[in-house]
Amino acid sequence: MSVAGTDLVPIGKSMLAQAEAATEDANLLMNLATVMFCIGQREIGLALQEQALAMQRVFHLRAAQQPAKLRLLMLVVPGDLATNIPLDCLLENMDIDIDFYYVTAGEQPLSVEVPEHDVLIVAISEFDGTHATLEALVAVLAAWPKPVINRPQYIPNTRRNTASQRLQNIPGLYIPTTLQASRSELLAIAREELKLAVNFPDCEFPVIVRPVGSHAGVNLEKIEHA
Repeated sequence: MSVAGTDLVPIGKSMLAQAEAATEDANLLMNLATVMFCIGQREIGLALQEQALAMQRVFHLRAAQQPAKLRLLMLVVPGDLATNIPLDCLLENMDIDIDFYYVTAGEQPLSVEVPEHDVLIVAISEFDGTHATLEALVAVLAAWPKPVINRPQYIPNTRRNTASQRLQNIPGLYIPTTLQASRSELLAIAREELKLAVNFPDCEFPVIVRPVGSHAGVNLEKIEHA
């Protein structure tokens, strides 16, 4: 609905009224959190999500086409819409039941009862806050009894600068050089105390700059000159 341009504000208000009357409905709170993310109310969304996760860790999404032919277990972490692979968007008209299992930092992964499933997918995106969780999942999933898609040990390779380095010089593939810079370096270049091409060889203006961990064009800028 969000991608289609539906105005979610009235829906959010209606769900908020329901949530005030049903404070123990974790599914409603989680859905309301998603609406808040879609309308740009990130902090409210995170607070609602935290309330929902305090009540339960697994959330079930029934397939649009029933009976479902497959039950998929998605391992996700708390966060906004960019934190996990939005696989449910790809499967919204399919015959696949989905269970979202929220793995939280600082605990043994999959310590809460795991629902029955046919396939498991690690849907956690790469960013600094997920490294410890992904590392902990490597051992847990090494001998998992069901097929595992997107094994956690390979997800860090999708980091922008790592992927750029690994995919350079492959015939038929073009990928921009991606480098990580500190804020102090960028400010020094802006003050012309440092030169872009000196600190970052083979780089010339214009460049695209974005904060580490940002997605979907958030705070991304094309920089034409110092």
